[in-house]
Order: sequence, then structure tokens, then C-alpha cells
Amino acid sequence: MRIEEVFSSRGRVIVLRCICECEGMHISELSRRTGLSFATVRRHLEELRDKGILEEIQVGKSRFFRLRKT
Repeated sequence: MRIEEVFSSRGRVIVLRCICECEGMHISELSRRTGLSFATVRRHLEELRDKGILEEIQVGKSRFFRLRKT
């Protein structure tokens, strides 16, 4: 994913900004804070994870996302 593709989506930018401000969080919390639907947030997070921008941590049934450090 090129940087233009990451920042071309308003929803993806909102999700990234929220993760940066909070140093990561669960999908449901991101959905509440951004006002985006759970499905929309999940789709953006999975795209960003697949491109190596975010990392996912599984905690039980919950998924926690944060910026990838490396």
C-alpha cells in the first residue's frame, strides 16, 4: 500500500489518528471513539495490519491494535 492509498481514506486516517493518540486499542473502543461502525473499523485495521503499519495482539477473543514499532 502506497502512502497515498493509506491517506486517501478519511476513515483510515481517523482510525490511525485515534490509535496514535491512545497508543493502540480494541476494535470496539475505536468504533466508539471514531463514530465509525465496527465493520468499517475492522476493515481499515485489517488493511493497515496486512500492509505492516499496525500490529495485532490477540487477548482472548478481543483484538488489540497498535502501531508497529519496526
